[in-house]
Amino acid sequence: MSSVHVPSWQRKYDRAEEHFHLFLAEFKEHAARYPYGVRVQRYPDPKVVTLHLSIEKFPDVNRWSLLLGDCVHNLRSTLDHLIYRAAINAARIDPPPYEKILAYPIRPGDFWHLGLLRQNGPFMAVFNGLQPHIRPEWKGLQPLAVLEELDNFDKHRTLNVMYAQPTTVVYGFSTMTEPSRSVVVDCFPYFGPLKPDAELARCTAVEPIPDVKVEWRQTVAPLISHSPGSDGRNSSGAIDLIQALSREVEVVIKALRPFL
Repeated sequence: MSSVHVPSWQRKYDRAEEHFHLFLAEFKEHAARYPYGVRVQRYPDPKVVTLHLSIEKFPDVNRWSLLLGDCVHNLRSTLDHLIYRAAINAARIDPPPYEKILAYPIRPGDFWHLGLLRQNGPFMAVFNGLQPHIRPEWKGLQPLAVLEELDNFDKHRTLNVMYAQPTTVVYGFSTMTEPSRSVVVDCFPYFGPLKPDAELARCTAVEPIPDVKVEWRQTVAPLISHSPGSDGRNSSGAIDLIQALSREVEVVIKALRPFL
């Protein structure tokens, strides 16, 4: 199908997907190199060691911030284009009345951006059910409210993308003198943004820990900062968050399709 016949809201959504998949490809390429190492630091207490991160190749988080910001902006624009299309169909004229103010309002106080759609009973019945405080939360967040916040943030500066958060951590310890003998320790991992030489975990044992070799694997993911959710968390994994925002936009598209 020619792009001329593809509605603008669909092109905006597709463009968001393009940016996201480009980010995913770059992230997976970086992760495939597994550019992380770990060193053991001994403490005066022989029953305690800490593991510290070494990063041989840091990712280009500035570029990732741009890609994810473009994805967010196109998702938010998709919503505005949906309202514009619905206004055209309702008024049966293009451009529609109040074309310069039309937008997808996230807060009830901004419903004036709907123009004459506010007088369309069937449309408003559906639209009211799509408000962030009505829709189910995702991990303590209201996806459309987060989408609005991140889009406004990206208009003035790039998204705060941090690298990275441990999501799965596996440690294996064996003695240097007896590689086949494992060492049982309790590790308390660090779950903040990573940086070179960051402490990954503090490990303790009931007996003095000998010189050990660490077999270490860790899955990491970029984080995006946002306002605290209902659980107090102020950052989320970028991949999971963008997918959640995209799914919520898909819900809006499906709900409003009869008016398009």
